[in-house]
Amino acid sequence: MKKGYWLPDGCRIRLEAKDPLRFLSVASSMGVHFYDVGLRAAEADDACIVSVRRKDLRKLQEAAVKTAGRFTVEKESGILSFLRYFISRKAFFISLAAAGAALYLLTLFLWRIDISGCVNRKEAEILETIVSCHVDYGTLKSRCDCEKIEEAIRNQYDDILWVSASVKGTGLFVQIKENTYLNDKLALHEGTSDLVADRAGKVVGIVTRTGVPLVKEGDEVAEGDVLISGAEEYFTDDKEVLRTNLTYADGDILLESAENIEWHYERTMRVRKYGKRKRHGLKLSLFDHAIIDYQPKIRNSDFDVRSKAKVLVLGDAFYLPVDVESSLYQPYETVEYRLSDEALKTYAAIRYRMFCIKQEQQGMDIMEKNAKIRFDENGCTVSLSMVYRGPCGVSRPIAADPVPEEPTEGENG
Repeated sequence: MKKGYWLPDGCRIRLEAKDPLRFLSVASSMGVHFYDVGLRAAEADDACIVSVRRKDLRKLQEAAVKTAGRFTVEKESGILSFLRYFISRKAFFISLAAAGAALYLLTLFLWRIDISGCVNRKEAEILETIVSCHVDYGTLKSRCDCEKIEEAIRNQYDDILWVSASVKGTGLFVQIKENTYLNDKLALHEGTSDLVADRAGKVVGIVTRTGVPLVKEGDEVAEGDVLISGAEEYFTDDKEVLRTNLTYADGDILLESAENIEWHYERTMRVRKYGKRKRHGLKLSLFDHAIIDYQPKIRNSDFDVRSKAKVLVLGDAFYLPVDVESSLYQPYETVEYRLSDEALKTYAAIRYRMFCIKQEQQGMDIMEKNAKIRFDENGCTVSLSMVYRGPCGVSRPIAADPVPEEPTEGENG
């Protein structure tokens, strides 16, 4: 026997009659097919549950009249019944179509511009150049000319070696690569300058690229002394200055310096003690207009705020014009602690180690170091004497000589 749940348009009904078998017989003679007969236990002697096709309900009504019985439809099943259920709800399909159309329209515009690879240049500068190409948030993707954007960035900035612009999803992704070496050495500098010492010490190495070196290995220099001059003088055979060309002095100077440093740390330390209670804020923006802006009211004026903003994205690159910014408000109170000698020593050791690491990151090679710590009632004092080698030299513009004024007729007379 065919199961009722396989019917494309079926119904599960409950038959109630004094003689259920006669009811089924009369209905069968009228062409009604029953399914799942006897598979379900009847709740009473004069009732049973069967499955029929929906088109046979009219015939089943005639059989119920002839046999003085009745039936009720408990559940409809089948794919046709499922479709009738959703077709009857027009609002659902209209909303679904409208949402699909809106989603499709959003995919035609750019809702995010991602710029990566900036080192010396700021992302805001690159963004201004992109906007000058008539490309901004909300621009049609069909109007975004990636080749024009790449050319505009290359023409605007000479220190950018490589640039790539591509559209993925609803985002414009711009990647650049700068000539960081030239930027660090100021090779694009158009002015003139001398290379002067930024600290005192002994010259242990010198390499000149441009300019005239005024020191050699073994010379002692003071802070502010000119190491490489940007004034290149040309002499005649009689050792007279023929002309002077001003340029940008550049080179590598290795200096060995001795330095004495002293730090003082207070014994009393003020720290923040955060409470367990935290408050949250939320800001939701659509097309850069705030729709929801909830910020909690905190009576205590001392609190930290940590905000995290992100753009709503579906999948990998389908960005939507919806910005979500969540804020965490964490109140705190300032508490004073009085440190012991051991705690002060640990704190000073950590700061001393951080100072040495920073010096090494700046290219300094520490040759000798000696640190002493002294404790008193107010705190501790750390005295450090060290000898180190490292790069030296900062650029100082060359002051132009004043142009002599021509005498007036009254002064000549």
